[in-house]
Amino acid sequence: MLPPLLRSKYPSNDHGRIPDFIKSYVLLSHVEDEDERLRILGEEFSKGDELRPPSDIHAYMPGVGGTSPFLDPSSVPFCKEITSNIDVITKEFNAVLEHLSQDDDGADGPSKAGFKSLTSMNYQSGWSTLCTHVNGHPSPTFPSHLTPTLSSILSKIPVAGRICGFNRQLPSSGIAPHTDGNAMWLTLQ
Repeated sequence: MLPPLLRSKYPSNDHGRIPDFIKSYVLLSHVEDEDERLRILGEEFSKGDELRPPSDIHAYMPGVGGTSPFLDPSSVPFCKEITSNIDVITKEFNAVLEHLSQDDDGADGPSKAGFKSLTSMNYQSGWSTLCTHVNGHPSPTFPSHLTPTLSSILSKIPVAGRICGFNRQLPSSGIAPHTDGNAMWLTLQ
């Protein structure tokens, strides 16, 4: 059943990515030896990256092809919906920030539902994330009752990936060079 679904959703030149990812994940999750892991990953990742060594790669998609740093938001339906509701979403986000600043019930409060650095790269560069979704499911710690418009929009799209959320960063921190196997993030500015 999977091949017909893939053919209906993705162009034929993308069909090799998914089996390659699955093969690499299965192989790498059962191989302990670092040299063998690098051999499996291939030359593309053998040099590594000081911010994310090859052994930390969580997705492998060789031959993904060209990328586009920006998509026209009008070509993505949920982006159009977010754009047309940005003023409401901004108010909702400010309500969440206010809620987080008022949440003073000890260790279960802000540390549980606040902005967090999710990887060592985040810690080093000053980025933090307030997750609305984790592994495709609404985050139980996110106060979604304060974001009905955003929550409604996100409920209509397949939020898979590891996280979906609000990011913030220290001024002038930028994005450090890194290897990101997911290779698809939506950034709203």
